[in-house]
Amino acid sequence: MATQTSGMTSFNTTSRAGEYTNAGNAYRWVNRTNAQTSNNVYANLSYSDGSFNPQAVPTNLTSQTVNYFVITGLSSTIPSGATINGITVSIERYNSSTPGDFTLTINDNAVYLTKDGSTVVGSNKSTGAAWQSSDNNTPVSFGGVSDLWGTTWTAAEINASTFGVMISPSLTFDNSATGEDVKIDQVTVTIEYTGGTVRRRAVFSSECNFD
Repeated sequence: MATQTSGMTSFNTTSRAGEYTNAGNAYRWVNRTNAQTSNNVYANLSYSDGSFNPQAVPTNLTSQTVNYFVITGLSSTIPSGATINGITVSIERYNSSTPGDFTLTINDNAVYLTKDGSTVVGSNKSTGAAWQSSDNNTPVSFGGVSDLWGTTWTAAEINASTFGVMISPSLTFDNSATGEDVKIDQVTVTIEYTGGTVRRRAVFSSECNFD
């Protein structure tokens, strides 16, 4: 058993089918490079135009989806010819909103893997679960040691700089809000693979917070 760890280095936002838009505004991830390390400086959502200028948010929005947050750049070195057995994505995320003028609910909506860094592949592992209301440092896991997420993988695809995770929640609130309380503290990708006669376990992690 061997462990291989690499920090993620690339953080992007990309539009998704079904996202909420109004007059050119959409929920986009901004301050994205703040998600590279765990230092309580956060990447966050902004309801904004294409130049990421914050805009007023309409009231009474319900179940609005947001842009994908795309996390790539693992710099992994799984041996050529290894068999990929399973992939687990663990996410620490929570809803930091407090009771006040509006009620915000955050639910998982899309949790995918990507091979090219811009399009999803395989199965959506979201079950629609609500995000917890406190940062208890407890990750929620998707996939598993024998789960390939509905597609096939090679060592080269895992090692590629474009391999990664694409995440998008849905937001429901009953008054004007920006979604800034959407937070993620860490994303960890664990690759189970077999090379020759030795079974190995590779772990890749990235710290990220969406404020």
